Amino acid sequence: MDTKKFEFFCSRVAAGVGILILGFLSLYSIFYTRKFPTNHDEMPVQTWGSPVSLVILVVLLIAAVGYLGHWILKNEKHRERNIRLLLAFTCIYAAVYGIVWAFACKYHMMWDPQLVSFWGDQLAHGMNDVSASDIDYLSSYPHQMGLIALLELVYRICGPENYHAFQVLNGLGAGAIVYLGCKIIRMTTKRQEPAVYFLLLMLCCHPLYIYVCFVYGEVLSVCLSFLAVYALLLYLERRQIRYGVLLGAALTLACLVRSNCYIVIAAIACVLLVKMISDKKLRHGLVLLLCLAMFFVSHTALDKFYEQRLGFSLENGMPTVLWVAMGLQEGGSDGIEREAGWYNGFAYDVFVDECGRDQEQSKQIGMEAVMESLTNFKEHPAYAADFFWRKIGSQWVEPTYSCLQETNRRIEERSTFMDRLYKGDLWPGFVRFMDVYQSVIYFGAFLFLLLIIRKKIPVEQLSLLIVVIGGFLFYVVWEAKSRYVLPYFIMLIPSAACGWDLFLQKLGRLWEKCGVGRRVRAFAAKLQTEKTEQLCSRVILLLAGLPTAFLFLYSLIFTTIYESNDLEVPSQTVDPVPLILLFVAASLGALWMAGRWILKKEANRKRNLHILLGVVLVHCAVFCIAWNLLAQSALRADPLYIHAIGGGFALSDLNESAMDYLYTYPHQAGQALLVEIVYRIFGYENFFAFRMVNTLGVLVFVVSGFAITGELFRKDRAQVNFLLLAAGCVPLFVYTNVIYGEVLAIAAVSFGLWMFLRWLREEKLRDLILMILALVFAVYMKNNALIAAVAIILTALIKAVAEHRKKLAVWMIPFLAALLLSQPAMTKLYEHRSGWPLDRGMPKTLWVAMGLQGEGMTAGWWNEYPDKVYKEQAGYNPEEADAIAKEAIAFSVKGFAEHPKAAVSFFGHKFVSQWNDAGYGCEVSAGSQDTPRLEFWMNSYQSLIFLGACAFAVLAWKRRYRIEACLPVLILLGGYLFHLAWEVKGRYGLFYFVLLLPAAAEGLAGLTEKALKKEKAGENVHEA
Repeated sequence: MDTKKFEFFCSRVAAGVGILILGFLSLYSIFYTRKFPTNHDEMPVQTWGSPVSLVILVVLLIAAVGYLGHWILKNEKHRERNIRLLLAFTCIYAAVYGIVWAFACKYHMMWDPQLVSFWGDQLAHGMNDVSASDIDYLSSYPHQMGLIALLELVYRICGPENYHAFQVLNGLGAGAIVYLGCKIIRMTTKRQEPAVYFLLLMLCCHPLYIYVCFVYGEVLSVCLSFLAVYALLLYLERRQIRYGVLLGAALTLACLVRSNCYIVIAAIACVLLVKMISDKKLRHGLVLLLCLAMFFVSHTALDKFYEQRLGFSLENGMPTVLWVAMGLQEGGSDGIEREAGWYNGFAYDVFVDECGRDQEQSKQIGMEAVMESLTNFKEHPAYAADFFWRKIGSQWVEPTYSCLQETNRRIEERSTFMDRLYKGDLWPGFVRFMDVYQSVIYFGAFLFLLLIIRKKIPVEQLSLLIVVIGGFLFYVVWEAKSRYVLPYFIMLIPSAACGWDLFLQKLGRLWEKCGVGRRVRAFAAKLQTEKTEQLCSRVILLLAGLPTAFLFLYSLIFTTIYESNDLEVPSQTVDPVPLILLFVAASLGALWMAGRWILKKEANRKRNLHILLGVVLVHCAVFCIAWNLLAQSALRADPLYIHAIGGGFALSDLNESAMDYLYTYPHQAGQALLVEIVYRIFGYENFFAFRMVNTLGVLVFVVSGFAITGELFRKDRAQVNFLLLAAGCVPLFVYTNVIYGEVLAIAAVSFGLWMFLRWLREEKLRDLILMILALVFAVYMKNNALIAAVAIILTALIKAVAEHRKKLAVWMIPFLAALLLSQPAMTKLYEHRSGWPLDRGMPKTLWVAMGLQGEGMTAGWWNEYPDKVYKEQAGYNPEEADAIAKEAIAFSVKGFAEHPKAAVSFFGHKFVSQWNDAGYGCEVSAGSQDTPRLEFWMNSYQSLIFLGACAFAVLAWKRRYRIEACLPVLILLGGYLFHLAWEVKGRYGLFYFVLLLPAAAEGLAGLTEKALKKEKAGENVHEA
């Protein structure tokens, strides 16, 4: 007899059974999902799973895992090093994640965890508080003695009922699971890719890490089960008895910690028996006997030891048949609704109440109940199918495995983030993600079995899957709970990693065979050239250039003004067109003459440029200081509240109205902190000090903009134009008078853009770090800076594709993470300092709703709608306010769709009321007096800048600029698009207008050069 054929036959049988089970679970999880309606019940409700979107998300997740795996392993020399680094990172991540979660969720033990912990503490420090009910629990469930013994040991070492020490042990166990799983894959596949996929998938196994806080045997039993399988593989590969001893020890400890690990013993016994027959080695059978002996001896010795200490018998526990009987009945007890096969109190009621702990009588009743259920199933097959459909689904298709339900018990207050995850707005998103992740694992394991079933696979390579098959069959009849099947889900992850590896290999071969790969690479080669940058640049220039050209023409004829500098009510007035055209023409001539004079001598160009830079900096400083000293301005609106918050924290005397403002607008915390720092250093209400900080921001902008113009265009004339244009940017200077973050946001973004351009050229980490810090500061000062950050990210991604510089794309990840975490971090700081919750602020949808309201020149302007809805109608409830806002948005959109002419009029008025405000509300915001001459200057200056931007868009169309040269107009385009929906205000446009100056300087330089060339060409023709 060919015994190897017997082994392969057994492997195929196991694989075939696994294919049936995993195929069923894969399809079930795609079409349906089990969710808990509330986060404290035990009745998972079946919902439709949106199969199309789920499949798309599964494909995206696997594509991401495959891409990251390819990136990690792309360098042949460093593959092993990278795997070791990823393994170390994932192990540490698992342990730290679990331990941090354990402390952050404020978990409080209840039910079984509370009782086993109580007994562990009593045994460790004297049984002084043991009641009859406690003794009843232990005598009914003697299988808990192994876990109690472990807890006793922990409490003896770490102190009375120090369950945090046990949680730390769980955290280390989670890290060990990652390590052992990776080792198992490396031993069974001999390939590197599955190990990497496994480690990447384990980063998302959130239920495992959440259960670290659970004072029970879940995590440690999985860890010991993985250790047992690893020891089995080591033994069968190296044939050394010490690994057999390790296998026995791991199995013994696993079963003592969690009794359902008997399934692991049964699975490993099957593997050893098959290997004994296949290899014709009796020693495999002897190792199995050794393992069983170690388990039975340890189990018996432990029970006897504790019987002597406790003074009562542990041999009369609840019969297991009662749990089988309960698993074949409908769930629910004490008015609590549960699913089929879930806990219903039957076992305890029969054993304790009905039979008075009589084992024999309990067994008889249990057997009768089992037979009654089986008879009922036989007589009603439709009900039987429905029962097991509900029972299996409630366990295996509930994607969180009750991790949030089981750990949602506390007696202390926990953080707002934890509340949002456990019972707030983050919970549905978490369930959705885990639904996708669950499908990825089920499908991966299914593909693994499907692709290897025809191969000659050693049976030990299926050890974990055999355990899963055993667990699936066991919980078909045993009491059900989704937590119980989590260990088997985790055991599927190594197989899923191998399955996706095999699938991607097969897909790759098919890809190449069909020639698709070659065609895609050829297309990618064409795409990843300068043409990509040209195409993207032209799209940006077109989208930003057309509205800017319209604004230039419109600004020559009309200007947005205000009824007075005390009221932010916009209206429209007719411009003196000839005077503005004369100003623009004279300005062009002056720029050309200045550039010609400054750059006349090649040897002195750099010196002259730096002298001009110094002169402009002095001019800007003097203008700002003089304006701040002479202008009669007062605090109003937002700056007044920012002053109140910053001053209140500086003096430790914060009034309620200021905190109400911060509660409503928590994104203003960054500005409040800056004001507070200024007041602490220079004195309370020292407005002049803050205005000097703003003045410093203007100087930073001038220096950064000068450098940006040089980096982008490499033209001295463009730099001259920028400095002269910056010297005339009166709205920016006037805004230094406002106690707000406008000017500093512009300065920080300018500096960040400069560092970004330096980083693109030199790829120095220092420049990247400075860029990230500058943009984070800018976002603190003004949330609109996020548009500049998005523009930077898009530019980096385009450069990464066009120039094969993948590092550019990778480095955008920490940049994006810093931006996303910066505001929550500041909010948390002020929550801690003030004691107020700051995560219930006004929802952003209210601003969008307001931005779609109004008429005429006030279309989209402030109308107090957000305050009325959020504070008066919703009573500071952001969910209710959000729902009202969404209804208002839907109403506005429907109105625009039904009346397109009205929609065109609305958005036309909204657009020009903001972008054609030549002063950008500077005198209104500063509360300054009317200055007609400055208003004429700003009106004409705005037309000049828009002309320069239009000229840049037209000239850049043919000059093939790099994509980063379009950054100023890309940021402007982002502002155009954003404020189509958002609330508008003249002040909001200043941010984009000032950042446009480098492009306008280049455009005006190109315009004068073009005019001079035509003039010279005409002269030459005339002379000829």
